[in-house]
Amino acid sequence: MSPKTGPFRLLTVLANNRPLQVLWFGDLISVFGNVATSVALPLYTLQLTGSPGLMGLAVAVQWVPGLFVRLLAGVLIDRTDRRKLLICVSLLQALPPLAIVLVKNLPLLYLVIFLAGMLQQVVFPALFSVLPQVAGKDNLLPANALFSASRTFSQILGASLAGVIVGFWGAKWVFFVDAASFVVFGLLLLGLPGLPASPGTTRRRLLADLRAGLVFAVSQPTVRAICVLALLGMFLVSSSAMAMVVLCTRQWGVGAVGYGVLSTAGAVGALAASVSVGSWGDRFAQTRLVVGGFLVKCLSILALGLIPVYALALPVRVVVGGAMPVWNVPLDAYLQKNVAPDMLGRVYSLTGISVSLGTVLGSLTGGPVAEYFGPRALLLGAGLVAATGLALVARLLRPIDVREVKTLEAQLSAGG
Repeated sequence: MSPKTGPFRLLTVLANNRPLQVLWFGDLISVFGNVATSVALPLYTLQLTGSPGLMGLAVAVQWVPGLFVRLLAGVLIDRTDRRKLLICVSLLQALPPLAIVLVKNLPLLYLVIFLAGMLQQVVFPALFSVLPQVAGKDNLLPANALFSASRTFSQILGASLAGVIVGFWGAKWVFFVDAASFVVFGLLLLGLPGLPASPGTTRRRLLADLRAGLVFAVSQPTVRAICVLALLGMFLVSSSAMAMVVLCTRQWGVGAVGYGVLSTAGAVGALAASVSVGSWGDRFAQTRLVVGGFLVKCLSILALGLIPVYALALPVRVVVGGAMPVWNVPLDAYLQKNVAPDMLGRVYSLTGISVSLGTVLGSLTGGPVAEYFGPRALLLGAGLVAATGLALVARLLRPIDVREVKTLEAQLSAGG
């Protein structure tokens, strides 16, 4: 029997669960490929077009599907065997990186990038929707922490190796590695048992299922609060990243190398916090971890806006990175524990839309604010906006009333 908390909790949970091992290792490999491509794609597009504007458009195209495809992906996840779905999508994901190498026509390149982004919108909610089936409800916090830690590690390693590969052999080899990572993930998933939709799933027409997901989210204050936090959290991440670029290049004089070191410091903090939350997080109420971690994130962003020198920004950046898994790992575990399995895919899709929207808003507003008011004003403003949002929605984080959900399901079924 695994210990409830302690330094070996994550290893014990992983070692005693072969399906979890398959999912975890496969996700580590595929995220490595994703991150490597995210580094290589802007460089490849700039080399192909010679235009920074067209390069930025290629990056933005990846996020567009997150605003439109997620809800349909959620319905698909809640209707199907998630193992079969993940295998099919993972193998299909190997095609766009290969197509990027072959396509030289710019509109076709953007179409391929869009399709790659669309497939990615299915993987994340599907993967995290199966965790309750694979890990069990008693191990949700350490299971989510394992994925958070491995994804952070893949981000560090993928970004570093992608730079080396592009520098020595060219961007196309990164795309080959990315395609191979998806094939490996798909083949690994063949070793999983079936992960069918919940036996109690009510099958309706597609639009009726979409409506059911939206009505459920609107009717549940907790889900609304989580969507707001997801939006604000990614707004903080994207806007503060722009501010740090400006501070490093124009005020602190440390350039791209200094910004890279700051990014690494944040990743180190995230990795350490993921392990800590997975090992000892069950000693605390999940809602307290969510609120406390988000508040620390806001305060540390505010601190970055007040720091006068680069050297002081490094330890604060570790805190900024560490605060992320302190609130989003318990948030995932909270959703998985409280949302019915036959609705979880659609709820994850809605939170994913919030993530995409927060990223887009932070990117669109961060640049102009940093340009006209300065990067410090951007950090202070973003931190205050997010902290205010937290104060407004924190009290809504409570267990979802199962009786309300059953009543809602009966009403929707009666209405067709």
